[in-house]
Amino acid sequence: IMLGAIAIYVFMVVLFRERLNENVFPWALYLIGLALLLMYSMRGWYVVGFDVNQEVKVAKLVLLNNHWTFDLFQDAYNACLSLSILSPILKLYLNMKIDLIFKLIIQILFSTLPIILYRMYKKIIHKKILIFLSCFFFISQLFFIIQMPALIRQEIAYLFFALFFLLLFSDKSSYKTTLLFIFGFSIIVSHYSTSYIFLFSLLGVYLATRLVKKIPKYKEEIILIFSLTLLISLFVFGFLWASQVTQTSSGLTATIHNTITKAGQIFNQESRSELIQGLTFKKINY
Repeated sequence: IMLGAIAIYVFMVVLFRERLNENVFPWALYLIGLALLLMYSMRGWYVVGFDVNQEVKVAKLVLLNNHWTFDLFQDAYNACLSLSILSPILKLYLNMKIDLIFKLIIQILFSTLPIILYRMYKKIIHKKILIFLSCFFFISQLFFIIQMPALIRQEIAYLFFALFFLLLFSDKSSYKTTLLFIFGFSIIVSHYSTSYIFLFSLLGVYLATRLVKKIPKYKEEIILIFSLTLLISLFVFGFLWASQVTQTSSGLTATIHNTITKAGQIFNQESRSELIQGLTFKKINY
C-alpha cells in the first residue's frame, strides 16, 4: 500500500508541479526516503541485515568497556568512529537501546541525504521538477532501500561526503575552509572504503583541473574550488589514520591487488551480476 501510494504521490507532484510550494519537493524526498529506509530497518525487533550485526557488536563493546580503543576489537569496523563513537554517544544521550539507534535514529539522520542532493542539484539545474525526479530516482534504487539500512558506517560517511561537496560548491565563504576540513576528516574516520574513493576523487579533480588550465582556451574559465593545502592535509590525515592509528590500510592494498590480478576475468560467468538481469526483467545474452 505504501509503495503504491508513493508512486501515486510522485505522479501527482509531477502533474501539479506548477501549483505547489517549492518547499514541498525537499520535504517529499525526505519523508519518502525515510519511509523506504524504515520499511527495511524496522521490520523486526532486532537489527536486520548483514554488516549491521557486526556494527552493533562494535558499539556494544565500547559501551561495555566505557571507552573506545582500537585494541578492543582488532577489526576495520572498530576503526569506523561512526560505529564506535557516534552510535554509543547517541545511545547515552537519548537513553535508547543501541539496536533502536541503528534501526531508527541513524535512518532519520540518513534520510536528509536526498535533501542535500536536492540543494546541490539546484546549483546546476534550474527546473525543480527535474531535480525532484533525479533525487527520487536515487532513493528508488535497490541499494538505498535494502543495503543502506544495514550499512550504518556507510550511511554516516555518505552524509559527510554529500555535505563536503555541497559546501565545496557553495558561494558562502564564512567558515567554509574550516567546515571542509571537518567534513573531510569525518569521512575518513567514518568509513574506510568511502574515504579512499573520496581522497582519490579529489586528487583526480585536482590533477584534471591543473591539466585543463594549461589549455589557453580554458585557462581563465576553469577555477580550482579547493586548495592544495586541503588536499594534502586530507591525504596525510587519511594515511595516518589508516596505516598508523588503526592499521587498516591492508584492505586497500588487497583490493587494488585483486582488482589488477583479476581484471582479465571480468567476462567470466562468476563475475556476472544478476542485478543487471533484474533491471531488464529478462535474461541477458552477454
